[in-house]
Amino acid sequence: MTNNAISNIDEFYDSAFRPYFLQKRDFLISAGLFFVSFIVYLLTLTPSICAGDSGELTTAIYNLGAAHPPGYPLYTILGKIFTYVPLNDIAYRVNLLSAFFGAFTVTFLFLFLIKIIKTNRGSEFNLKDYIIAGVSSLIFAFSQTHWSQAVIAEVYTLNIIFAPLLLLVVLVWQERVFLQLKKNIICYAERYLLLFALLLGMSFTNHLLLLGYIIPFMIFFLAIFLIIREYAKRTSNTGQTKMWGIVSVIFGVAVSGYLIYKYSWSPRLLHDEAAVFTLAGILLPIIIFGVISVILLFSTPDIKSKARISGLNKVFGVVTALLTLFFVFLMSNDSLKDSLKFMSIRSFDEIVFTMFFITVLMIILFAYMRLRKQRIEGDYFSEGMSISFKAYLFFLIPMFLYLTMIIRANAIAGIPEHLRPLSWGETTYLSKVINHFLRKQYPKASLKFFPRIFEITIAWGKWHFTQFTPLIIAFVPFGLFSIFRRNKLWAYLTSSIFIIFNVLLLYFLSFKVNPRDLFFNEVFFIPSYIILITWVAFGMQFCVEKLSRLIGKDEKGVEPDKQMEESVKVSDSRGEVNE
Repeated sequence: MTNNAISNIDEFYDSAFRPYFLQKRDFLISAGLFFVSFIVYLLTLTPSICAGDSGELTTAIYNLGAAHPPGYPLYTILGKIFTYVPLNDIAYRVNLLSAFFGAFTVTFLFLFLIKIIKTNRGSEFNLKDYIIAGVSSLIFAFSQTHWSQAVIAEVYTLNIIFAPLLLLVVLVWQERVFLQLKKNIICYAERYLLLFALLLGMSFTNHLLLLGYIIPFMIFFLAIFLIIREYAKRTSNTGQTKMWGIVSVIFGVAVSGYLIYKYSWSPRLLHDEAAVFTLAGILLPIIIFGVISVILLFSTPDIKSKARISGLNKVFGVVTALLTLFFVFLMSNDSLKDSLKFMSIRSFDEIVFTMFFITVLMIILFAYMRLRKQRIEGDYFSEGMSISFKAYLFFLIPMFLYLTMIIRANAIAGIPEHLRPLSWGETTYLSKVINHFLRKQYPKASLKFFPRIFEITIAWGKWHFTQFTPLIIAFVPFGLFSIFRRNKLWAYLTSSIFIIFNVLLLYFLSFKVNPRDLFFNEVFFIPSYIILITWVAFGMQFCVEKLSRLIGKDEKGVEPDKQMEESVKVSDSRGEVNE
């Protein structure tokens, strides 16, 4: 039975599963790439304000106001920190923020590339792999659009840093799960899932572009959990699906989606009532996950052995307790509620805070039961509900940054208009902030995509060829072939991200093919270039290996890539993790 479960893992690879674990040299090389990129960005940095949104974003950062939709609170707060750097003027310092995060993107991209291209290839040093990963990272660093955004005050370098970081976290999570399954241990690598959720939520506090990544990631997580399910069913009697839980989740998500569609997506602008239902739609899944988790924990029988309470659960309990106290304090302090003005109509205040209170109450109940009760090892459904509950919470936590827009807008509301700092949209209460987040102030795209699909696709293709030149793009088909042969799961994931992200973005933008629209829409496709450069790296590696094979064999007559595969028979012992 165990062998069957393991075969479900091995079928995705051409040989026994051997992940590559990042080493000290990898971080040193990535640091070197950061400094190379950062120095070049500094040498080409815009000295002051430039055209576009640069002036508005710099002003919003300096005054801690609300920038244009969706507001970019993370960018604004980090930008304010950079205004204290003792270099040149304020505009230069804000430009420096873009250069800094643009270079950091290169760092995480290299770490992701070196890890994924060395998967199943052993941990020994191979200069060719490092050259390929480093060159690919620098190709992206100095691609036309990314470089242009790294030298001006814009939000896109801070947004794109989350793309390779999320890919890296998901890769590490999948490896931890598979390594433990190979040792007959059910592992969920919960820390990495929660980190992924937190980073995804943080990305949405800057820009909404990575929405196109969510569906492929969710399908990928589901595929891994199905592998865990098969293993649990074969090795224990606890890996059974609880249909009432599945039905409850589907019902809750459906109701949540309906509320968000009807009261958020469809209306031109949201008012207070619509904002309340929007908030209900956002909070409903976490309440559903919380209720199911608590019921499962109540129904879990006590186990005589000593409980193993992880440090993560202790931290989780403390955080939820503090959140509860915070919201109770807000509900009991009328003057504070009046100053925040979450809703323009007083009667809705209590509804909003009650919903928050109920949600946090469910969190604290779950945390308490999690600390006091033990779980049945191998019960994948109970674990899945618990992890989903906490992951959704971790996703929502960064969203509290949007409260800074309400606080700051109310703080400057009493200042005479001619002296008031810039605050786009006057985000003084909840419905206006939700309008801002959903970019309601902008008219919806005409969605006339299909009649112009040919010309839009041609423009999209030209953008990708312009970034990397046809010579570099020529490696893409070889890269797709190579990644599919060596790592099918990631071939499916990267392909689905590339297709779904681009199709959704092209459909909703439905831009006109003229110089103005092409200029303003090109920057939205930088996340697509991350996937493309991944395939380029695999293509380079594939071509280098084939070229080495054609040049000749080594002295023993063994082809270089075959010799390397034969030299590694078992996984690195450092892959052992205790979850």
